[in-house]
This record gives sequence, structure tokens and C-alpha cells, in this order.
Amino acid sequence: MIDSNSRIEQLRAQLKVALPGWDDIDPLCDLALRGLEAQWVSVEERLPSTEHLVWSLLDGDAVAEMDRRFYDGKVWRYLDGSESDLRVSHWMPLPPAPEEKPC
Repeated sequence: MIDSNSRIEQLRAQLKVALPGWDDIDPLCDLALRGLEAQWVSVEERLPSTEHLVWSLLDGDAVAEMDRRFYDGKVWRYLDGSESDLRVSHWMPLPPAPEEKPC
């Protein structure tokens, strides 16, 4: 398995190709790296509470994919309720919504 920094650098490179001109790639990847270093929980260590949305890190060949999913007690599911066929390796709770309202 590759280290967190290498995963994020691969993700950063893929996003820059897929989303040219998107200015938030670097801050998003930096945030993801901080999350990987500090808050990711291995599914082998424990699973999240059921029905709560979490960030999920998918274990692929060499590239990690991050997405929102929930664990229903048996399987991982996408937001629409369909079953995820991809292996989740780690998860992290979503942060709380901001309390301030947008302008």
C-alpha cells in the first residue's frame, strides 16, 4: 500500500487533468491529506454508525478515490441508496455544516 502523501499527490494530478482550471484542487487535496494524517479510520479497526454519511476512501490499485457514502450495517451504499461495489478501506465523519448563512 502506498503512503498518504503519495495517494494525495496522485489524486491531485488526476483532478488537475479531469478538472482543468478548477482553482480549489490544491486546497482540497491539502485538506484531504490533513484528514488522512489525522482522522481517517480503518474499516478493520471499526465501522461507522449506520445511516450516517461519511467520507470514504476507496482502496484501488494505486489510486485512492474519496466519496460520500454510508454504511447500513451490512454493506456500503451511495447517497442514492444503491450498493457500492468498491472496497472501502477507511472512513471519516463529515464535518458539521457551517452555522453562518451565506451572504
